[in-house]
Amino acid sequence: MTTPQATTEAIEKLFTNWANASFRKCIDLIDERGFYQHVLDKLDANADMSSDLPELQNVSGKVAKTTVKRLMQQAAEGVDAAWELPTNLGKLFRTTIRSHQDDISLLPCFDVEYKAETAKGVVKIAVKTWRRNVTVTVEGKSEALDFLHGQVAIAGMRT
Repeated sequence: MTTPQATTEAIEKLFTNWANASFRKCIDLIDERGFYQHVLDKLDANADMSSDLPELQNVSGKVAKTTVKRLMQQAAEGVDAAWELPTNLGKLFRTTIRSHQDDISLLPCFDVEYKAETAKGVVKIAVKTWRRNVTVTVEGKSEALDFLHGQVAIAGMRT
């Protein structure tokens, strides 16, 4: 049996790694959405983009705009999906994702809560971002943390 401090640190480290990976993925998707917005603006202005995107030579402007809008939508939806846990672990947690745009930051701020209800109690893991800072906090009784740690380890073996 591990000490409560060691269990908390292990869970916090695991979720910190996931949160940092999710945040990087969000930044990539936001950049991708910005790229598609730029392409759409150029298409709306009837600019010739065939030198930058040779794929557009073979499609009509209407089809190109529809495709770019769909790709923008996929990138926007992917931002929230980036915070979802892998399927084998997602079954253990209820995930709540909130985001808002701060006036002084180019990146959205995320507030993600992973809540696990175990036989020994409730464990809440909160992830907060501001600019490029990611903070993870773990709350719960030591018995619940130990129990969850075991469930996470078993779920990790099922991948």
